[in-house]
Amino acid sequence: MTAQLAKEMPAGDFASSDKIDERVEALVRFLDALHQLPGIRSNHKRTIKLLGIEDGFHLLELGCGAGNYSHDVFPLVGVGGRVVGLDQSQAFIDVARKRAKEFGMPIEYVVGDVQAIPFPDGTFDGCRVERVLQYVDDPRIAIAEMMRVTKPGGRIVASESDWDNTVCDLPGLDRAIWRRANDAISDGSGNGWMGRELRRFFLDAGLEDVRCEGAMAVIDDACLLLDDLGGRIEFERSGEAGANSAKDTALLLAHIDEAARKDRFFWAMSIFTVSGRVPSAR
Repeated sequence: MTAQLAKEMPAGDFASSDKIDERVEALVRFLDALHQLPGIRSNHKRTIKLLGIEDGFHLLELGCGAGNYSHDVFPLVGVGGRVVGLDQSQAFIDVARKRAKEFGMPIEYVVGDVQAIPFPDGTFDGCRVERVLQYVDDPRIAIAEMMRVTKPGGRIVASESDWDNTVCDLPGLDRAIWRRANDAISDGSGNGWMGRELRRFFLDAGLEDVRCEGAMAVIDDACLLLDDLGGRIEFERSGEAGANSAKDTALLLAHIDEAARKDRFFWAMSIFTVSGRVPSAR
């Protein structure tokens, strides 16, 4: 697979603010659909507990996208709390602000770089990031920045997919076809192994009480995967990148369509969530 085609995978669009701004409507639909998955919502509830969000809590969410998580969590912080969302994309920030205003939520949204967070040391009680570090040039810098803006004793939580741990039940299909396609998609989606690397990065950064948990995003609706989440384009571009022949790519998509017709479609991806406490003495 060429480096250029890897960069052109739809999931890779989140790495570039220019790409996001060009395709903001489609990417917002993607984020909205993803946010509704039971596995994602369950993981969000877990991150709330890991962060210890309660009345008066000051939270920074990095890579806030269209603001789905911040909109959900804002009622929990109360009048004395604060929720701030940061994203590299002005287009995403505009959507998040518009929705927050419609909901009557005074959430702060800022355009910024997760590797150079524009807030003073010790501003927040906790910091959260999800599906962002896989696209960052150096996630170690981003984690160090999260630690810097979080108060001593506060917690940092990161959730990342592991693209190699994606499964699909496609009886009768040569498994090598699926493996080749999935490997290409993983390689074209930033660091497809970010999920499995999170614990090591947290420990290396000096965070305390580091915990690692796993969850699954499960989809049994092929149309949701192929259309709303861009799966069809991902598979087609993986073929264009040389992972499979055009015939094998068509065969893969035909097996997915057949599974959907029989109500037997199943797809799942693993998500790893790692939390750590900022040392009291730094």
